Amino acid sequence: MNLRKTFLALGAMILGVGFLGAFPQQANAQAITCTAVPKSITDWPYAGSTNPARYCGTATSANGVTVGDSLHQLPKGYLESSYTLLKNVAPFYVFKNKAEFQTYWNQQNSNPPPGVTVPNPADTAPGFTFYTGALAPVYTVVFVQAKTSSGATVNTNMRNTTVHEAGHWLDYFHRTKFSGAVSKVTEGTAWANNLAVDWNNFNGKPNCGTNGVFRGKKNHMGAFICSGLNGVGGSPIYSGNNQAVLNAAWPGFFNLPKEIFAEEFAADNNAADGGGQMGITQYLSGFTCTKTIVHSLGDYGTKPGVAPTHDAAGNPITNGPVVTWIPSTPGGQQACVVNIN
Repeated sequence: MNLRKTFLALGAMILGVGFLGAFPQQANAQAITCTAVPKSITDWPYAGSTNPARYCGTATSANGVTVGDSLHQLPKGYLESSYTLLKNVAPFYVFKNKAEFQTYWNQQNSNPPPGVTVPNPADTAPGFTFYTGALAPVYTVVFVQAKTSSGATVNTNMRNTTVHEAGHWLDYFHRTKFSGAVSKVTEGTAWANNLAVDWNNFNGKPNCGTNGVFRGKKNHMGAFICSGLNGVGGSPIYSGNNQAVLNAAWPGFFNLPKEIFAEEFAADNNAADGGGQMGITQYLSGFTCTKTIVHSLGDYGTKPGVAPTHDAAGNPITNGPVVTWIPSTPGGQQACVVNIN
């Protein structure tokens, strides 16, 4: 998801989901071509590398570099850290908007890959990762522009979208490290148990009063979540605990564990949404248990408490770094579920 401040305002929380459906054929549409992202270096995902990111149609080379730099800056020190896992296997495309992506898909069937159902993302989506239920996603598309719910055109936060979508790939890649995970880490018991702890801690915080988690903040439609003047004080306009309020304020996001994983990964790599009153990342700041999992997987390719055994080139290493669980706070934060084998 791109918090593209703009995107959030729209409330289109459809990041990284598989889309089904078909676009109508567009007669006499101008041909859309894609170009590898240029850079003076030839590391992935730039031109000269295997499977470089591509900018397409009227998206600019600068747009492509934004996406390329966002990927190139991911942790790359170990064999299964985020960059080294994504490298060469995760195609990223940059389009100005959904209409140009639609034209591109219809004019050729070789790129993105053929043989898969045509995705149909929402007009308000800043990007998406397409998967069909196989071992890994097929590709990711990042949009330069999206639509608001009223149809206005807005610029997306391309860095946030790119890294968020990369998080969806890692959710698949690391699933075998946890028991109970079927196709994604976020479908396993380790994630579910630690997410439950994070939600419990979140529910223990004040809502609209002093230090309230919703104080002065807005929902996906731009309305204040708290009933007080300018969203300060009063009580939430939705019923239930803090989790229920947040799910109602941002439907289709916080109730999807995969979206929490992806946005935590974005924040962990300095690509938070920057949405201010309508930001999503800000709510995840206290999710210490799941953030510990995401940080360990992203930086080292291991689950917390386990050291990486090989460097990025595949050479064995000893005494590699270990991500430790954040201690619980006496009388405050509940302890994480450490036994996640």
